[in-house]
Amino acid sequence: MFRKFVLKNGLRLVTVSTPNSPTVGINAIIESGSRYENPKLNGISHFLEHICFAGTQKWPTKKTLMTAVEETGGIINAETRKESTSFWIKTRKDNFERAMEIICDMVFNPKLDSYSIEKEKEGIIAQVNRRADFPHQYCLDLLFKLAWPNHPLGQNTLGDRNTVSKITPQILSNYKKRFYIPKNTIISVAGDIPNQKITESLNKYLSDLKATPEIFKEDKYIKEDQINPQLNIVPKDTKQVYLALGIKAFSNQNPEKFSLQVIGSLLGIGFSSRLYLSLREEKNLMFSPQAFVLLFQDTGLFIIQAQIVKDKLEEALEALMKEMVKIKNKKVNSRELRLAKEKLKGRILFSLENPERLADWYGTQELLQAKTLTVPEMFNQIDSVTSQDIQRVSDELFIDKNLNLVLVGPVTESKRIAEKLTFGNL
Repeated sequence: MFRKFVLKNGLRLVTVSTPNSPTVGINAIIESGSRYENPKLNGISHFLEHICFAGTQKWPTKKTLMTAVEETGGIINAETRKESTSFWIKTRKDNFERAMEIICDMVFNPKLDSYSIEKEKEGIIAQVNRRADFPHQYCLDLLFKLAWPNHPLGQNTLGDRNTVSKITPQILSNYKKRFYIPKNTIISVAGDIPNQKITESLNKYLSDLKATPEIFKEDKYIKEDQINPQLNIVPKDTKQVYLALGIKAFSNQNPEKFSLQVIGSLLGIGFSSRLYLSLREEKNLMFSPQAFVLLFQDTGLFIIQAQIVKDKLEEALEALMKEMVKIKNKKVNSRELRLAKEKLKGRILFSLENPERLADWYGTQELLQAKTLTVPEMFNQIDSVTSQDIQRVSDELFIDKNLNLVLVGPVTESKRIAEKLTFGNL
């Protein structure tokens, strides 16, 4: 069960009751991410997330701050995404009050001193430089840039050496004042904690956080104008080719998203998926195939990733396209459809087993979507998907102009690869 509250300053509170749970998760979720950044300061959301761990007035160093967390038996971390930044702390429920004090102070009162900022630059630039060493993630970065080359959504959350180097204490402070405000924030708590206690604690530690007017964000609504398949091949000396195929999709506000998620399960979740059975087990054309959906407030991508032996690349790409055409042209039988739904629901439940993930799931919905669904409500939406829905949605999205393909590895035959990038004549 979850409940929603709005504090006097406009900050929203989401509570998720987990009776008899010995642990509690507290998340502070800010609508701040790379899609809202000026390209000249790309990476600033991620940088600010990192610098919040460097210390506050009460806990002036990272060591004292982390010690305070671990004295509660807790764990703390954060993640910067395209449309939000999520800080979380998990601890024993009897240490809830202290955990709330720590995360509120860390997120809203970081020191932002010059020494910590210069030191953090070194670490983040090193992280940027290592990005290409992880081809699986590197492919995703390149895929976003390929899909939205002229929009901040295509930007890397890390930024690059030049943009990170330009960040100063004043620039960080100005950015924080624009985004880390009540109207832009969700505090989400999952655990066996009374709502009154949560509200009192939040008011106690954020009483100085004043309501502020609407902010201006470096963002614009995406107008999809792609008219042809897009291909980016990045030569790299790897033993296999890393593939990321992205198909333009709809937003997270569109009810058809549940059908698309089921299509993802059919094609690329688990050992019973079509891509694994056909392209891995039967034809031995690719390794670790997976399909998933990333949706945003006004657009999205249906993504397939895999690793392929160089000599089998063209054959594998053609076989991959054929599997997607089958989804469009042939009705899914009831048994396979039921299996796909069960896999999807299982993965959702597994991802919510920890309190901080449960808090993040509800809180992020409240921040970025028109309606917050409970787990049973979401499962009802998934169960309602029919084979006709599968064909209708795949027929709408699986068209040539929506295709975006990134290949990283020992690839040179771009013309022949481009010719395979089509749903036609299969």
